[in-house]
Amino acid sequence: MASKKVASSSMVRSTFAFVSFVIFLMVAPALASSYFGLGIFTVASDSMKPYMAAGDQILTNVVTAGDVQVGEVILFVDPKTLEQTTHRVVE
Repeated sequence: MASKKVASSSMVRSTFAFVSFVIFLMVAPALASSYFGLGIFTVASDSMKPYMAAGDQILTNVVTAGDVQVGEVILFVDPKTLEQTTHRVVE
């Protein structure tokens, strides 16, 4: 006769906590992006050296055009092609 194994309540709680944490880690970036306007992007070229190099990760925040100031680095998204370009604002 085969014996049945019964999961203890602490094991069930631990498993639930672990699964909940993993789901949170997968959902948190999407929530941060949609709710706070934050995003993480990878720099594609060395055109911004020495400030940024190809492969660097940058954290972006959505702002209005009126909030952008000369000297700041922006990530511009072309609305037609959705191509992302990083530039320093010069004027």
